[in-house]
Amino acid sequence: MSSNTASLVSAISVMLAAYGFLYNSVRNRFDAVKRIRSKSVDTDQQKEDLAKAKSARTLCAGFSLVALLIFFIFLEQAISEFEQAVDVNFSLHDYSTLEVALFVLIFVWPLIALFVGKEALALQTATTTLE
Repeated sequence: MSSNTASLVSAISVMLAAYGFLYNSVRNRFDAVKRIRSKSVDTDQQKEDLAKAKSARTLCAGFSLVALLIFFIFLEQAISEFEQAVDVNFSLHDYSTLEVALFVLIFVWPLIALFVGKEALALQTATTTLE
């Protein structure tokens, strides 16, 4: 275990917390768009609903891309950790909880990207309905 590993675990943990905070601060916008079931009879309301839907969809897709970007930034480190584990035949004697935590934290990001990407697709469907 190196201090670099500890620093990376700390950095990724803070990034996850910040990402979660930011995502939750705008999630109500996503939910509001999904609650719109059909076009309004009021033309101004239609335009407003469509603008909200497009904005939410774009923001959500951006969140998904950010999660993927973060994953790719740390992917080389994850590969290195995996190669080290293979080199020692996954020996429990050489097991480091912090290194495993780092590996898991790195691979949480593509899962987040998939979850948020699915949300963006739902918002795309809602946007299409309003167009």
